[in-house]
Amino acid sequence: TEDAEPTLEEAEPVPTEEAEPVAVEEAEPVSVEETPEVAPTPTPDPADIAAMEASAEDLSRTVVQIQLLLGNDLVCSGSGTIVDEIGTIVTNYHVVENSEFCPHDRIGIAMTQSSSRPAELRFEADLLSFDAELDLAVVRATRTLDGQPVEETFVPVEIGDSNLVELGETIQVIGYPGIGGETVTFTTGSVSGFADDDADGSPEWIKTDASITGGNSGGLAADVEGRFIGIPTRAGAGADRVVDCRVITDSNGDGGLDGADSCVPIGGFINGLRPLALALPLLEQAQTAAPIDQGPPALDTPTEEGPPLFGDFPVWSTGVDEQGVPVDDIAAAVAGSEAVCISWVFQNAVDGTPALAEWTRDGELLPNASSEFVIIGTDGSAHSCLRDSAGLRAGTYEMIWSVDGRGIFAEAIIVGSGETSMIEVINLTDVAICGVEFNPHNTLTYGLNELMYTIEPGESSFFEVANGPLDTRIIDCNRDVPFVDPSGHLIDGDAYLEVV
Repeated sequence: TEDAEPTLEEAEPVPTEEAEPVAVEEAEPVSVEETPEVAPTPTPDPADIAAMEASAEDLSRTVVQIQLLLGNDLVCSGSGTIVDEIGTIVTNYHVVENSEFCPHDRIGIAMTQSSSRPAELRFEADLLSFDAELDLAVVRATRTLDGQPVEETFVPVEIGDSNLVELGETIQVIGYPGIGGETVTFTTGSVSGFADDDADGSPEWIKTDASITGGNSGGLAADVEGRFIGIPTRAGAGADRVVDCRVITDSNGDGGLDGADSCVPIGGFINGLRPLALALPLLEQAQTAAPIDQGPPALDTPTEEGPPLFGDFPVWSTGVDEQGVPVDDIAAAVAGSEAVCISWVFQNAVDGTPALAEWTRDGELLPNASSEFVIIGTDGSAHSCLRDSAGLRAGTYEMIWSVDGRGIFAEAIIVGSGETSMIEVINLTDVAICGVEFNPHNTLTYGLNELMYTIEPGESSFFEVANGPLDTRIIDCNRDVPFVDPSGHLIDGDAYLEVV
């Protein structure tokens, strides 16, 4: 309908009487010298990409989602890869470790039925071997959810030789993201180098520019032929370069941000794979090993806590005035613009708490573009701007907001052509919709809720979004998710989305 107004144009910052708006110090200009370019990696052969895409569906069935369960509650999740017909699985140790952050009494194995469907929890597994220093572990699916022995024959991945991996080689990474991780994801990239931490001639890391998000840890890195050659790992390429892995989204849907939520790597450097060769001794040990008892869950003592701090209603702009109010309202920015700003409202903060706004471009942290400030009051508004007098380069930019060391949210915008489209969200369910989240594909999270009111059954609302691949999540008022699309659906014109 032509008379419908786009919701984002209505999303002005929400003032509150409880506290004055928080003034965020604007980030220092980012010059070309301050953010050096990463040397480009060889462009993958189109034939290789076609072959990988053809095999991705089959390969995805060798990847499982590992679910750490405490009673019937999911507390943490990661990925693993099936390596034999009896259900032996290689993963990272931090994925299955019984820690204070992920206390559990069962290791669940959810099987991939289809790349377009959530994994199905079907088995429980035993931990058979691990190396905490290498962050590698081996588990085996040994029983069904009702305690019966597993009789199923599993489909394993083909084992490759990680010692034969070469610089510039194209690889594919498959796993379950820790956020919006309902379905398996598939990304590609190139081998960018190697790291030999102990100088013994055998690399401890395979460096890659392939996108690896939180939850993909422990998953599958395969060569062009689909052979298992590495394990995506949360740590970075080098012993002293650990990924800055933070909880910035309510991944388990319990209404709060804590150690039970999956962390998301935001480090500004090349991702790391553990070569499969390092896991072979653990696989040999697992052949005859008895299950390892990690002891009782390390439960925290319950404490009285208030409602969780959160942000809502983001407004992107090309600048803010002296009062911190956006000078305009944009859904995409034009490359060459001197600034891009984001404003948002927050609730349930603690007065006087230190906060930090950080920026990334295409997943790379911009070290000179952070702002530190102190929150005033409990409810209010804030903003952060990224400025470059030479003009912002094209790319996907994210602002990550942390408070007292805890990540609260990340929100992204595409800087490029500036072209946008309108999406009409139509509620065909029998319940009200309370959350609509759009974000460019392969960013940290789905982003903040952009809906300032509910969409009742039978009603609709319009949203302006940047043209390009888009991830979408719709949330009803019971915190259920009637629609989610993490596949990066390409938007290049006005469209509608029916939520059923």
